[in-house]
Amino acid sequence: GAYIQDAISLAGKRVNLVLGGRWDHFSQNNENTYQPRVSLSASPLRGTRLTAAAGQYSQFPDLVDLYGEFGTPTLRPEISTQFSLALEQSLGERTRLRVEAYDRRIRDGVYSARSEFRAASPAGPILYPELGPILANSVRGYSRGIEVTLQRRSANRLTGWVSYALGYARSVDTTTNAHFWNDFDQRHT
Repeated sequence: GAYIQDAISLAGKRVNLVLGGRWDHFSQNNENTYQPRVSLSASPLRGTRLTAAAGQYSQFPDLVDLYGEFGTPTLRPEISTQFSLALEQSLGERTRLRVEAYDRRIRDGVYSARSEFRAASPAGPILYPELGPILANSVRGYSRGIEVTLQRRSANRLTGWVSYALGYARSVDTTTNAHFWNDFDQRHT
């Protein structure tokens, strides 16, 4: 893989633009990914920073997904497109408050209903998992929410943070049209 990034500062470093990109190659299935990223931050007031960011990210299939009991060597990488907007306010020299909203859209997620125990219908028989190359890049979905963090930093005294997050993660299997809350869905943390 390779990664390139450049930062441009304007208005006496009160506005910062970061442009970047990443290229990765996965030799197990001969796949390439290209992932652009951009971030813009501005400090309109002393101690205040507003940041907007967008980027694309990928994850290649695990080796167990390619070669395991449900192994499918033709799987493509999972792709996510992510957006975030954050407001950070300094509360003195050592304390800051940060509020961040995010939206992550996922495509080509690896899944197959046939790899799990499931009911044929609400009152039907239980179906057993099938073995063999049954996985597919069939999941699409989103993860979105908001996070609030209060942090204090000190070299000699109390240091720490407290945070609250509200998030939603929903997926759909495009093969079966089954809609479900994602495994990583955690409403309140």
